[in-house]
Amino acid sequence: MSTELTAADNLAQTIRQVAKKARSEEDLRVGVERALGATLQALGLTATPEYEKTTFSGSADAVYGHLTIEYKRPGRLAGKDLPAITEQIARYLTDQARRAGGKTKQAEALEKMIGVGLDGEQILFLRYSAAGRKRESPLDLRGLTDLGGLGLPGSFQMVGPVEVGRESIELLLLYLRSLSRKPLYPEGLAKSEWLSFYATAPPRPPRFQKPRRSPGGWPGSRRRWTRRRQSCGKSRTGS
Repeated sequence: MSTELTAADNLAQTIRQVAKKARSEEDLRVGVERALGATLQALGLTATPEYEKTTFSGSADAVYGHLTIEYKRPGRLAGKDLPAITEQIARYLTDQARRAGGKTKQAEALEKMIGVGLDGEQILFLRYSAAGRKRESPLDLRGLTDLGGLGLPGSFQMVGPVEVGRESIELLLLYLRSLSRKPLYPEGLAKSEWLSFYATAPPRPPRFQKPRRSPGGWPGSRRRWTRRRQSCGKSRTGS
């Protein structure tokens, strides 16, 4: 078994164990984030998640660049709250995409994002398609076409909820590995790209400089030099 598969299997087992002991959503979040951080470090992946990131619709639990994880109390993804949970995640993603600019830019940014719902027993993945095209996925995919009020064309599509296991956690790690960590809003992109450019660009060649000429070589200087000699002659004559 490869390192990635072993890591996914071990992380899935840890998440299920955390869910059994968790008495609240916060217990689950703290336990899973600790295990996820250790797994990413073991795989050589650098991640700097933002916790309780404020959006127009509330606070997203954990944001890893383009990927947002929303934690729920164990068992909630299997209940009647699923539609409200998926809409909540979709709104978090849409809120973050608003910073990209107009609706076209928002849709482009939103297509790069992934929403994850996790209750420790089950997990779901939410993605947006501006054209409504079906996205490829190794797990079962179903469309969510009526979320209402999000103001963009296209639709969200959901994978799951499925059991927390090696395959589903492997997909989570795959997304974390492949997604860019750069922010999607223009000023963030510009800052990141410019910093990257200056870190890798070769040094500029020295600018060409004309050789300096003697004072007598410049027309204006020659006139001043002549006036100085004339004034000196007058002063000597007067003395």
